[in-house]
Amino acid sequence: MSESLATATQTPPATQVEGLTLLGPGGVALVDDVSLIAADGAITAITGPSGSGKTLMMWALLGYLPPGVAHAAGTAAVFGEQALSLDPDALREFRRTKITFVGQDPGAALPATMKVSRLITQMTPRADHPAAFAMLERLGIPAHYLGRRAGQLSGGEQRRVALVRGMYRGTDVLLLDEPFAGLDEQRRGHVAQQLRDWSTERNVTILLTGHNVAFLESFCDKVIDVGGAPIEHHEPQMAAPAHQDSTATLTARGLRASIGKRVVFTDLDLDLKAGVVTALTGPSGVGKTTVARVLTGLHQEAADRTASGTLQLDGRVLSLRAGRRSATDRRAVQLIPQDPLSTLNPVRTVGESIERPLRLRGIRDASARRTRVEELLVEVGLPADYASRYPRQISGGQRQRVAIARALAAEPSVLVCDEITSALDKATSHAVLEMLLRMMESRPLAVVFISHDVDLVSEYCTSVYQLG
Repeated sequence: MSESLATATQTPPATQVEGLTLLGPGGVALVDDVSLIAADGAITAITGPSGSGKTLMMWALLGYLPPGVAHAAGTAAVFGEQALSLDPDALREFRRTKITFVGQDPGAALPATMKVSRLITQMTPRADHPAAFAMLERLGIPAHYLGRRAGQLSGGEQRRVALVRGMYRGTDVLLLDEPFAGLDEQRRGHVAQQLRDWSTERNVTILLTGHNVAFLESFCDKVIDVGGAPIEHHEPQMAAPAHQDSTATLTARGLRASIGKRVVFTDLDLDLKAGVVTALTGPSGVGKTTVARVLTGLHQEAADRTASGTLQLDGRVLSLRAGRRSATDRRAVQLIPQDPLSTLNPVRTVGESIERPLRLRGIRDASARRTRVEELLVEVGLPADYASRYPRQISGGQRQRVAIARALAAEPSVLVCDEITSALDKATSHAVLEMLLRMMESRPLAVVFISHDVDLVSEYCTSVYQLG
């Protein structure tokens, strides 16, 4: 559904999309004849099902289209200037002075070794440094965090640092793609209020995407639904999976993790059982992602990070460092991150990404690998021909399914899902969880589900661990 453009005035609006149509591989319409206006100084939200083209519209306003996506019709303009038609020099100037974009995955955009203070001062005019640091504090990032590096922050903390970088970059239009993903309810409300006050004070136009319509309507001037076919949601079948086992597949005792001198969590015990979805919940920044990285052996692979305690997989001791685990044990515990775009190689097709674990498992026959890739894609609800697409040619919900297929290609015993539904609409979130339940019926699999979504946790999870 598109917004009527009958209100157009002599002065071009801050942001205007009119009749925009973007085509993907095979001529499939990824954005189909969409129109909208974001008024000067207002906060406008774009909502719609996962895969309806919200991110692609923002990229079009920036003058960027991923490989394989074609501009078929319509316009996308900022103060009347269409970035898609600018030459390279003009486009660089346009992006430098007119518009700022903050993407879904700030962890991939922030240099991991750069300190927070430098991340802010690098992007903001000197006169705005005090205001930017004050905004960090208002968003729950205290002054002593300025000396920490981006890689030492939680996903929610990285998101807020990236937001402040964007807010104080000095442009009149700010695009925020899923800015509330991965934040708990209290933090979301606080960030929204700060955005509202800041936009009014500075007369900056904000265009953002999201899925929670009631929440968006509580602080945005306008919420526009760009439509798209919703995903059918079936009530989950909560009968015990065929592979449910009373014996824990993975046990953790006395886990403790630190980043530098800061203790993230301590004295954590977990029992993860095949056929059971175990939830890990708690406020933003409490250490949920760190738990995921400790379980998968990735935490201590980074500098200045330590972990202690014991892990046992099927009764045998499992090293806390992935590099010291056998190839079999590394495959046994698989992580699906918050935004797989940062972990799916952009120059590899979907099929190549899924095929790699098969090759590591010793499947040498190329034809057998391709067949298994197609089977896994179908199993996660994607067409087999998506094997030829690249990560930026598919939606966020589809990338999550690809990440799940890639993890399943390793034949894991434990699947650790870190906020995999935080940037998805309600229907797609349910579809992903129901898909995991179906998979647990056909294989002995324990699932850890890290989430802030109380409704999803209560509906799909058998046991719940609360951090913080």
